[in-house]
Amino acid sequence: MTLFCVCYYSLTWTVIYSLLCWFFPKRSREWHCREVTALHALTVVSMSAWCGFIQGPWPLTDPGGASTPLQHWTCATVLGYFTFDLIWCLSSGTEGVLMLFHHALSITGALIVLVRGTCGTEMIATIFGSEFTNPLLQLRWFLKQSRLHATWFAEIVDAAFVIIFGVMRILIGSILLYVEWTHPRPDMVAKIGGTAIYLVGWVFWYAIVRYAIRKYSKKPERNRRPGALPS
Repeated sequence: MTLFCVCYYSLTWTVIYSLLCWFFPKRSREWHCREVTALHALTVVSMSAWCGFIQGPWPLTDPGGASTPLQHWTCATVLGYFTFDLIWCLSSGTEGVLMLFHHALSITGALIVLVRGTCGTEMIATIFGSEFTNPLLQLRWFLKQSRLHATWFAEIVDAAFVIIFGVMRILIGSILLYVEWTHPRPDMVAKIGGTAIYLVGWVFWYAIVRYAIRKYSKKPERNRRPGALPS
């Protein structure tokens, strides 16, 4: 069943990507891949928000339990996407070692949750926090490629990304990790996995803070190009 989920959802994202390439051939392959990435982020953030805020259980009080059907479905969707995107990244060579490791870690985490049928609650919280800022990151890239990076709207997108990333991945992420380690139900596999993805978030955060310091410590310049963020 798990293998079927991987194949089915990987194929789904691949078909969406292929259709975008077919109908809009003037855009680059990376453009269309990032469209798929943004669509995936919006989809799984909505699904994980429903899991956590509407359906439950609440990750801050009840981690480590049996996964619900919706949590299982959300993890399968994530697993299929990251399998597709990891293959795309390896074939195109656009991403570095850290991003490839992040993808491999995400695949491993989703796969473990699907196979074991537990810890879906904290995995859903991780998905929500990790993917919440992704649409902003892709929008920033689209603006840059469209030569709109020097506009006021791009400045708002930049600032929003930095602030929300810090709140979601570092502040709330730290709280979730504390709950994971202090709650008696999650086992060591869940604790170590949560710590690993949390530490990757800190590496990204370091790069983002360096970018923000460079950008906002300089005097305003006309047509200044923003620095690079993790893609």
